[in-house]
Amino acid sequence: MAIEIELKAHVEKPDECAAALSGIAEFLFEFKKDDTYWKMKNTNAQNTAQVPDVRIRKEYTKNKTGEKRFVLVTYKTKNIVNGIEVNNEKEFALCDVEVDNAAAGSAVQSFEELLSRFGLAPSISKNKNGRAWNYNGITAELSLVQDLGWFVELEIISDSNDGGTVARSKERLLHLLHKLNIGDDAIEPRYYTEMLISLDNKKNGKNEKL
Repeated sequence: MAIEIELKAHVEKPDECAAALSGIAEFLFEFKKDDTYWKMKNTNAQNTAQVPDVRIRKEYTKNKTGEKRFVLVTYKTKNIVNGIEVNNEKEFALCDVEVDNAAAGSAVQSFEELLSRFGLAPSISKNKNGRAWNYNGITAELSLVQDLGWFVELEIISDSNDGGTVARSKERLLHLLHKLNIGDDAIEPRYYTEMLISLDNKKNGKNEKL
C-alpha cells in the first residue's frame, strides 16, 4: 500500500525555486505529464472533484541516462488532513510506449473502452511540465500546470497514514518548503482537479459549489 503524504504551493519565482532545489537536492529528471480523469457519468454529487476517478497518465521523462515514455493508470482514495494531502494510491503501468507505439495506442484505446462500458467518461484534463528532485527522501517537483501556473509539489511515500506519521511528514515537508523561501500562505489546499473544474465553470458562467 502506497500512501502519498504531500503538499503543493504556488510559486511566484520558478527560476529561484529551481536554483534552490538544485543547490540542496539531487536532480532526478525532466517530465511532461498529460492526464485525463475518467469519472462516473450523470453523478449527482455537488462537488464533482470529490467523485472517485480513474486517471490515465501519458508520461515522458528525460535525464542524463535517456528518455522514457509510458502510460500509467492511477486511482486514489483522497483525504486532506490539516492542510496536507494524504492519499492511498494504487497505480499500474498500462503500457511502455518505447516498446511498441502502435501496441501502446491500442492498449490505451481498449482500456478507455472498458472504462466507458463501466459507466465512466472523460471528465477533465491536466497537463504538467517540469523537473523533479530528491531531497532526503522527499520528491520535489517544480512544474508549470497549464491554465493554473507554477507549483512546487513535495511528496513523501509512506506505508502508514496514522496521525504520528502524518504529523512528522508534514513537519519535514514544511521544513523543505521554507528552505525554498516559500511561505505557508502559498500552500494550495485544493486538488488540481478542483481548481480546473472551478476555472472551467467560471469560463462557462456556471454556478459552482466547491
